[in-house]
Order: sequence, then structure tokens, then C-alpha cells
Amino acid sequence: MNIKIRDANISDANLIYEWTNDPLTRKNSFNSKQIEWEDHIKWLEMKIKDEKYFIYIFEAENKPIGMVRFESNEYAVIGVTIAPDFRGKGFGSEIIKLGCERFSLTNKQKILAYIKTANSSSIKVFQKAGFSFIRDNEYNSIPCKILILRRNANS
Repeated sequence: MNIKIRDANISDANLIYEWTNDPLTRKNSFNSKQIEWEDHIKWLEMKIKDEKYFIYIFEAENKPIGMVRFESNEYAVIGVTIAPDFRGKGFGSEIIKLGCERFSLTNKQKILAYIKTANSSSIKVFQKAGFSFIRDNEYNSIPCKILILRRNANS
């Protein structure tokens, strides 16, 4: 299946809001509280303008299937959301790979993923996409695994 990638824009607000507030997405997030619409809009408007933040929307057969986000500082942190109707269909590792390729065209930082230790399916998806475990950690007092994208022997 041909997967297309594009930059997110404000017209994606409702779509991203629905995905972000999906129960499984909230469960696997480091902040599990529901997001309020007003907060979401402020966040999205700010992130779209932020030169250190990248949000990509992925589509297959003209249907949105997920998004990949990067926050770029001394290293980049990746976040992924798969649309509920497309989970378990093999899209996760594919959009992670495509998102990392697109991000890396203009950004050369190392890419890290912080994943809740209990979220074994996401850990497997990231490993399938070329990420390797580097250490256990905590984020917001929640046990997590940190994985890094291994681009070559020098990364």
C-alpha cells in the first residue's frame, strides 16, 4: 500500500484531537488525562509555528492512518499515534521509518523514543523500525524504555 506523508496543518486539528483523546492513546501516553479542545488548539497552533517541532500526517488510499511528531533540541524525541482503525495492520513501523527519513533530510540529531515500559507493543514496533534499546529510565515518574534510531555504526 502506498503511504503518503505531509506536514500537519491547522485543518488537521479535529483529526489530531480525536486520535490524541482515543482511550488507548491516552493510556500509553505519559499524561493520561483527556485533552481539552481549547488546550489542544493552543498547543497545535504553537507547535505548527515552532521551528523545533515537526508533525507529519500519513495517509494510505487517501485515508489518514497516523502521525509522527518530533521535538528537536540537542537530540530529537519522536512520538507516534496510529489511527484506531489502522492499529495492528503493520503501519506503525512503516510510518516511523518514513517519518524519520523525512525528518533526517534537514535535521541530523539523534532520534530517541521514550516508551512506557508496560507498552511492549510499541517497543516492538520501534525495534522493527530500526530503534535499539539504550536504557531504562523514568519520565514523569513513570518507568520507561529509551530507544535510539541506529542509522549506522557511528550513530
